[in-house]
Amino acid sequence: MPFIDKVDDFVRKGIKIPETQIPSFDRSIDDTVKRAVEFASKVQNLDSPAAPDHLAVTDLSLYDQCPRLYYLLKVLNLPDVDFEKLNYASSDKGISAAETGEITHQILDRIDYNAPAKREVEYLIAPYKLGDNDSGKISGLLTNFLNSSFGEEIKNSSVVMREIPFTLFISDIPIHGRVDLLYRTANGAMRLIDFKTNNVKADEVEAKREEYRLQMELYGLALSRLDGMDICEGFAFFMKPCRAVKYDFTPIVLRKCSEKTDIIVESIKKGDFRPRNIELCKKCEYYNLYCHHFPGSEH
Repeated sequence: MPFIDKVDDFVRKGIKIPETQIPSFDRSIDDTVKRAVEFASKVQNLDSPAAPDHLAVTDLSLYDQCPRLYYLLKVLNLPDVDFEKLNYASSDKGISAAETGEITHQILDRIDYNAPAKREVEYLIAPYKLGDNDSGKISGLLTNFLNSSFGEEIKNSSVVMREIPFTLFISDIPIHGRVDLLYRTANGAMRLIDFKTNNVKADEVEAKREEYRLQMELYGLALSRLDGMDICEGFAFFMKPCRAVKYDFTPIVLRKCSEKTDIIVESIKKGDFRPRNIELCKKCEYYNLYCHHFPGSEH
């Protein structure tokens, strides 16, 4: 049965479209996927999808940014069309942004902060057998952090923890996440670092503050619930421009984060995926690819 003819059951029942049923595509969106989105948008009586049995912190951040996009990517399971992140380049063009981020995080999980930076980076990159351009790009990202004030602090820290998994329970739904780095500062407090390998310029970093606020505050909320954990701040570190954005984890901030997350989880459970601002939607890269098919999007 053609993919387009199968979408009806998936959409009406609020069931994820299995990945094996979704046509593959590269830089140009497959016409079949376009038709599927258009078809899905015209179904008038959607059953509310079953409440998820778990969520990721990034799921909540996505819903916070755009409930409709959450519906498309997480409920219908349509492909993420962020080309820079998911379009795997051919060998002559190098690895994708997604692969760059994955390799960078893997190396950060093993790196010796007290070893000479250049030698350590070269040693850890070598097994990946990357081309010169990709190797140089990842080396630059890692060196930026190692030579930053954070890298210097970590060298002298008595406690350094990496890739810390956690589970929060919000409205009876487990919320899973993973903290990139946590270390003790000279004054005894714990500091959280989340690495961002986005292709962001220095003058664009501050504009990213709100995009990552919920994610960072949820990290702070999770860690604050651990006995004996004194954590008061976190930083999203943008590795390419070597810039950081600070987030305070005061009791008031974390209480508001918890309240906001309660609302988001309840909205997901109810199946409320209405967009918040159509005018802002029109500036989104997904608008022309997916969302303009939905009734009312043209206004």
